[in-house]
Amino acid sequence: MEREFANVWREALETHDLNEIARSLRKFGIDGKSFESLGAIAAEAERLLDPNDRTFGPLSFAVNAMGVPRNYHSRISERWKGLGKPSLKAFSPYAAFVSKVELFFQIALGASQISSDRPSNRLDIAYLYYLPFCHLFVSSDRLHQRCATHFLRENQKFVWGQELKADLARLQSHFLSLPEATRDEGIMRFAPRPPTSGDFLTSKLWDHIFGADYWRDEEVVSPESMNPAQSKKLVDQLIKFSEAPAAPSQSLAGEPDAISVARHVRKKRGSWWQLPKDFEPDQK
Repeated sequence: MEREFANVWREALETHDLNEIARSLRKFGIDGKSFESLGAIAAEAERLLDPNDRTFGPLSFAVNAMGVPRNYHSRISERWKGLGKPSLKAFSPYAAFVSKVELFFQIALGASQISSDRPSNRLDIAYLYYLPFCHLFVSSDRLHQRCATHFLRENQKFVWGQELKADLARLQSHFLSLPEATRDEGIMRFAPRPPTSGDFLTSKLWDHIFGADYWRDEEVVSPESMNPAQSKKLVDQLIKFSEAPAAPSQSLAGEPDAISVARHVRKKRGSWWQLPKDFEPDQK
């Protein structure tokens, strides 16, 4: 269902005429002389969608920009009024974020900061909608490289995909240099985390996400930091939970306390033993 919805969404985006959007913005005086940079355009989008604006304008823009069917418009409006006419950011934070990206994109088209002659830009800019849900945004797309930084929170980073790819190749070489006996123990034994020495981009990204004081402390992340009794108790709990019968969907009320998601791991993948070479499949 999600795949079919995504296909419809992509087809709808591809029908947008970027040149027409640019021409519409230029009718309002937005052209190549209006803004000197994408940063200035991001600031203008923030100003126009003032997070403290409690008028109907920002909500109206959001509803139309996201193509909400008209039969929902009155219900959304009534709900907004019933809540005391809050700002768009307070009423629907994610809609506010998507609206800012969309307004930024439209102004950038009119100001010729983003090309309207490349239809794929319409689809590519939509990937920025994922930004609120990640710590790192990795891409090798030039449009993302130019635009993403204007929408990142302080605790987020944009990572240029080609740099990460090169760093992963360096990590491959680094771990392949280990003795074969060590590599036979499985990657989760000898490489549960990036190297703590060397100038690896991946290690720096771990610093950003987890904090260097935490993950670089070997005792914190090492499986040996748990005693055998603790490990067995945890494994037994996980096995018991995973083997429990599934609850009927109609019996669930509200958010469940826990969800079991099963994944199969290959014993070996490519050059690497993911599990110890001598591991037997029936072991728990």
